[in-house]
Amino acid sequence: MLQTMGGAQDAELPTELVELQMKEQDLLRSVRSGDRIGTRGPYGFAVLNPYWGQVKRAKLEEVWRAMEATGPAGATYVSGRRGAPAQYAELRDMLHPGEVLCEFVSVGDRTIVLLVRPDRAEPVVVDLRLGAEALTPARPDVGRPAPSWATALAPLARAVAEHTRPGEVLWMVTDGPLHDLPLHAVTVAGTPWGERNPMSCTPSASLMRYRLGPAARNETRAALVLADSRGDLTHARAEARAIRAVLPSTEVHTGASATVETLRDRLSRARYDVVHLACHCRLDRERPSRSGILLADGELTAEDLLTVRLDVRLVVLSGCDTGVQEHRAGNELMGLTRQFLHAGARSVLVTRWQVDDISSALLMADFYRRLKDGSPTAKALSAARRRLRSVSLEQALEHCERERRGERLRAVDPESVRSLSHDIARLCLRAGDVSGALAELDALLAETPDGSPHRRRLLVLRNRARYASARRDHHLPAFDHPYYWAPFTLVGDWR
Repeated sequence: MLQTMGGAQDAELPTELVELQMKEQDLLRSVRSGDRIGTRGPYGFAVLNPYWGQVKRAKLEEVWRAMEATGPAGATYVSGRRGAPAQYAELRDMLHPGEVLCEFVSVGDRTIVLLVRPDRAEPVVVDLRLGAEALTPARPDVGRPAPSWATALAPLARAVAEHTRPGEVLWMVTDGPLHDLPLHAVTVAGTPWGERNPMSCTPSASLMRYRLGPAARNETRAALVLADSRGDLTHARAEARAIRAVLPSTEVHTGASATVETLRDRLSRARYDVVHLACHCRLDRERPSRSGILLADGELTAEDLLTVRLDVRLVVLSGCDTGVQEHRAGNELMGLTRQFLHAGARSVLVTRWQVDDISSALLMADFYRRLKDGSPTAKALSAARRRLRSVSLEQALEHCERERRGERLRAVDPESVRSLSHDIARLCLRAGDVSGALAELDALLAETPDGSPHRRRLLVLRNRARYASARRDHHLPAFDHPYYWAPFTLVGDWR
């Protein structure tokens, strides 16, 4: 990945290096034309040919050594082309006060964490033993206790917390199975770790040389939003409206206009702070690198992103399983996250499992309000997750009622009204409002014909409501279970 990111840099070299750069490009072109394997490597040509490994690489190294000898500019250029990892001092100098790099290294049942602070000459070393249950990814399911890793990783969180202060941003560079675990959901003294310390994770520390922005940013102003591309995500459209209400210059495309062609066209014509995709994700669990975002005219796949260039602060993939990754040899992670970073996004907000539509819309609305006010990305996400955990059933019901009134006024899609009525019935039942739930369900059943695929689902929910005990639990939190708030993960620039 470092070779891919470094090789993609359009560095402007001093005049004395231009001739050497031309030699480098001529050599790469000769390799591309002479190699017939077809497996494209980080420089745009195949890297598996033995002849390349033995001869061509030596010639390229000769050119690179000549470039390095010219001075710092040449050395920096070659470092990126080689994919050389950053040195300790370089990583430390990337940090600002209040930021801590946490580099994880797994060795058998030991997990070593190197904590890098901008004010320390040497890292702090935390050495722990973690059992298999701590490193087994499993999504939380509603109604069930948190998965075993949430408890098993608590000693790790406590140990790191001893060397960090509340409010400091943790830059997490995980290893092995830890790549697939939302460490922000592990508790420290009864509080989610990600609320004590806002977090961002990256697959490599060195790649942030190419994606880390300045500490001070202007407020977020413009966003490009593509939502509900298949016409069945009512709350995704609510997300789009909420973003436009916060960022007036937001450009929104929903339904048939939320296309791959629209995305390419708009990115080629205008600049945005944020690109937000609130659409279904087609997940290929065997090969997550082949997964894609479902848009109205087809899929936006990882392969498509090889030809897309982004210059945006943040890409938000607000759908199910958008952050699922494929692990390859050398700790390489393949999936949509990697490809958006490679395309130029400085950070990507993804999900680790299937998400709830209502809670996602509420979290995103709060997240964008904080971005608009100038909050750094990681802190905005941390605060939005904390706020979502405190939303009551009554507040969730009020949100759905407002959306239903709006859909009725728009009178565009009756199916959206029915979907929201079903959501209200479920929330009423959770709140112990049995009569309210039955009223919503009876009204839905009256207009749902026999044989409809939705009728059986409504009948099952109505049967549950008939035998439920009436109570008044509207004050209880609606989304405090990790299933609702923990899947949202920031990868890349946290500032």
